Amino acid sequence: MIKKIAVIGGGNLGSAIAKGLKNATKPFVGEIAVTRRRVHLIKSLEKEGIKVGKDNVEATKNADIVVLAVKPYQIKEILDEVSPHFSEKAILISLAAGVDSQQISEMVGGRTGIFRVMPNTAISIGESMTCVSAFQST
Repeated sequence: MIKKIAVIGGGNLGSAIAKGLKNATKPFVGEIAVTRRRVHLIKSLEKEGIKVGKDNVEATKNADIVVLAVKPYQIKEILDEVSPHFSEKAILISLAAGVDSQQISEMVGGRTGIFRVMPNTAISIGESMTCVSAFQST
């Protein structure tokens, strides 16, 4: 069972994913945490039972799934910050276009369990067309 999902980057897409997960017909997650530097912009998520904050490390601790909903140029810095705190079995999902799974794996020390996902904001109401790509090391 998934107990915690951390969404790093509470912009339009990250917030839409959090809402979609929280409002799923059959909820499958205990806690959803969303981070953003300007946390006041995502305070409204709290009304839906989503935990919000600025601390990426705290959000990723004990997370079963970590969703990176940040700009491609931010990926390395954020992974350097949070990857030491991932659980061994945590799944890493990146929404950053232009940063492939091999690059992400190298940034996190050869880790597997990496997916690249390209949803659209209709995910907030469970109506997204989403492309998913799994990483397989060579």
